[in-house]
Amino acid sequence: MAVRACDGFELSRSELAVSWERPARCRSSTSCRARGCCSRACASLSAFGSRYPAGGRVSDGDSVIGEWAEKFTGNNHAGPLPPHHARCLGCGPENPHGHHLQVWREGDVVRARHVFDERHVGAPGIAHGGAVATVLDDLFGFLLYLIGDPAVTRHLEVGYRAPVMLGTSYLLEAGVQRREGRKLFVRAQGTNEGGAVVVEASALFVVVGLEHFSRGGGDAATVAP
Repeated sequence: MAVRACDGFELSRSELAVSWERPARCRSSTSCRARGCCSRACASLSAFGSRYPAGGRVSDGDSVIGEWAEKFTGNNHAGPLPPHHARCLGCGPENPHGHHLQVWREGDVVRARHVFDERHVGAPGIAHGGAVATVLDDLFGFLLYLIGDPAVTRHLEVGYRAPVMLGTSYLLEAGVQRREGRKLFVRAQGTNEGGAVVVEASALFVVVGLEHFSRGGGDAATVAP
C-alpha cells in the first residue's frame, strides 16, 4: 500500500513502521503545512505518521531511511549539516573506509574542506579520480537538505583541471542551478589553498519518494523523469 502526499510524494506503509516522531516544533499540531513551519518532506511524514503509528519491527535499512528522512526538517539555516547516515561512504562517521566529509551551509550553497589521504591514492601522491567523484557526488547530496526532498543521481560529470593531491586541503562548494519539476541541476567546484579551481562537476538529480530507498537493488523505483 502506498499513500500519496504533497507534490506527488508516495511512501509505502512499511516505511511508516520506522520509529517515527514529528520534529519537536510539530508535535503539538497537525497543521504544520498550514503554518509553513516544515518542508514538503516533513508534511509528508507527518501525514503518514498520523495514519500509521510506529511500533512494528523494522530492518536496519528501514531504520536508516527513517532517520535520514527526519533530517530533511530543521536544516534550513546556516551551519553544519548532518551526515546522510552513519555508514555513508562519503560522509558517514562510522565507515572506516569513508571520506568522513563534514559539510556546512552558507546561504544557498554547501561547502566542505577535505583532505584526501593514502586510502584514496591513484597515481603516486595523487587522489584517484573515482575518489574525487565520490566526494563531489556526496556533496551534492547535502543540497537536498536545502531543497527539502530526497533525490538520486541520474547523471554526474566531473572535469579534472589539475591533479588533486593527497594531504592537501581543498575547499569544495556546491549549489543548485535550477529546478525543473523533479529534475535538479547542480554544480560544484573544488579549489586549492591558492584559490585555483582544480576540479569541477555538474550533475542531474531526480527527486524520488522514500520508497525508492527502501526497495533497494533491482527493485528500486525508476529515476527517469
